[in-house]
Amino acid sequence: MNEKTITLQIRVEVEQEVVVPVAGNYDLEVIKDVEADKAYEKYVNNPELLGFEDIKFRDVSDVQVKEY
Repeated sequence: MNEKTITLQIRVEVEQEVVVPVAGNYDLEVIKDVEADKAYEKYVNNPELLGFEDIKFRDVSDVQVKEY
């Protein structure tokens, strides 16, 4: 039997809770946008920082794997 290497595209959606300081008159949507931008900048070019061994999975659903 021969072996063949294939590449699978696996998409992962991760929820991360962060604690942020807020002022008395905070706008939660603005804070969420700012934190989302920070997370994007942190992980966009460094996906290895998402080290799966460090993630506590709460729910795994809708698993989709596509060969390309």
